[in-house]
Amino acid sequence: MFRASRVSASGLELPPSTDRPQRFTTQLGSAVYQFDLRWNDRSNVWTMDISDPVSGNPILSGLTVVLGADLMKPYALGIGILIVVDETSTNTETALDSLGSSVNLYWVSPGCFVGRLSRKYSGRLK
Repeated sequence: MFRASRVSASGLELPPSTDRPQRFTTQLGSAVYQFDLRWNDRSNVWTMDISDPVSGNPILSGLTVVLGADLMKPYALGIGILIVVDETSTNTETALDSLGSSVNLYWVSPGCFVGRLSRKYSGRLK
């Protein structure tokens, strides 16, 4: 199981790399999830699937990785917030070679005040 690369009081950075496709398993709160990220050449976007790592059953499939949006907001899963952040502060959408380098994926636990993360990216959260 992969662990988050950075942890703060407000959340943690998930471990995507610039490899494609990529798969990692990590614990978010008390549950463990498997993430599959793939680059879609036709649409020029990263997509993400989340599944149960033991059974392989899908939880969410085909999520488009969108900068600044809470990817979990449309779903009532209790997973928390998954947000994609451009670390360069240029609001550049996720590109083939930027996910895991200049653009990162963060998780914030359900009900947690986003705190430092929201202050740092306050103008960019959707």
